[in-house]
Amino acid sequence: MLSRFLNWLRSAFPVFFEEKMPVWMTILASLAAATLTYYFAPMYSRQFQIEDGRSAHLKQTTDQLNSEIIELSQKVRRFDSALVNEKENASDLREDCLDLVTKLQWRLVDLRVILTHPDDEKYVSSLSKAIEALRVKLNAPVTVNYTRDVRTAMGVLGSATAAVLDRLYAKASLQG
Repeated sequence: MLSRFLNWLRSAFPVFFEEKMPVWMTILASLAAATLTYYFAPMYSRQFQIEDGRSAHLKQTTDQLNSEIIELSQKVRRFDSALVNEKENASDLREDCLDLVTKLQWRLVDLRVILTHPDDEKYVSSLSKAIEALRVKLNAPVTVNYTRDVRTAMGVLGSATAAVLDRLYAKASLQG
């Protein structure tokens, strides 16, 4: 089949198989290459820039989510320590924790825009519920079980965050 095509091509267009190409064909090929470059190179470049922007935004979102969860974990630990040691700055630390929770709640808006696949919704909703549960636990009156409840809520938040990060890494093709 291929040999028939090559034979036909040699008989129909012998100029393609000669050692020297005619000037008119060189000019025509150059014009075709310039035209294709003029039309297709910008489209390819634009698509590459869009993908590069998406990738950068995804990395930034992942990094910010990681750093905010780490910062919240550290603040909750300090708050827990301040409660146990009955320090005066416990209420300030509680407010810092609640501020970080609010920041994470706003981060969910960005996550819902990035993770649009129907399977992703349950992970983002789970993270949303875990953040809200932590907010409720932090706002609750301090009782005997208060620190245990906050730690439990942080554990649930950690698991939900890991699931969302797993989805983000999969979307970024960073997962094996």
